[in-house]
Amino acid sequence: MDGHGIERAAIGPAKNFTAVDNKAGNSYIAAAVRKHPGRFVGYAVASPWYGTRALRELERALDLGLSGLMIDPALQGFVLTDPQIHPLVEFAADAGWPVYCATGTPVYAMPFQLAELAERYPSVNFVMGHGGFSDFWYDVPDSLRRCPNLWLETSYVLPTQLSRWIEDLGVEKFVFGSDHPYSSLGIELGKIRLLKEGIDRRPILEANFVEVMRRRA
Repeated sequence: MDGHGIERAAIGPAKNFTAVDNKAGNSYIAAAVRKHPGRFVGYAVASPWYGTRALRELERALDLGLSGLMIDPALQGFVLTDPQIHPLVEFAADAGWPVYCATGTPVYAMPFQLAELAERYPSVNFVMGHGGFSDFWYDVPDSLRRCPNLWLETSYVLPTQLSRWIEDLGVEKFVFGSDHPYSSLGIELGKIRLLKEGIDRRPILEANFVEVMRRRA
């Protein structure tokens, strides 16, 4: 972050900590947030397969100071349209948390599926992780148009594709993301610099994320 001039970043658990070891992952992220106040916004994970235990873990994560819910249907083994995710999203709604969802993996997490969830919970801000990459990306524009509470996170999406979507939908629907360390922070930032001339990059890098974190009325 220091090397690339990044003042603040959203972080969350990954891999086995997302799928199974939720408590350990959330504790690790919360410790990083405490160690670097003002630098990190921490997202929590809880597998919906754990039922009431998942809700208790989110309550613990809230007490630890985490500020959002991160879901990865393909990694956690559920389809985004399955009602089993609803209790976790309802917790996020009550807590005023945004929901980050990794997308682009059929049949688990596709753009229209996330749009359906966003329409069901209009009081929750949703982020379409990885911009629907790599499959069903062509459903992204309609998904974003349908849902005022849905933003696209830019990791893995080509700058030419991003430029077309931004010109079509407006820059306010996009937030920068790197998926570090699985993608390169430098390369992902470089893609933003390669957006079509005339596109204002500042909202993508700053203001739009502030709006994502804002509790909806």
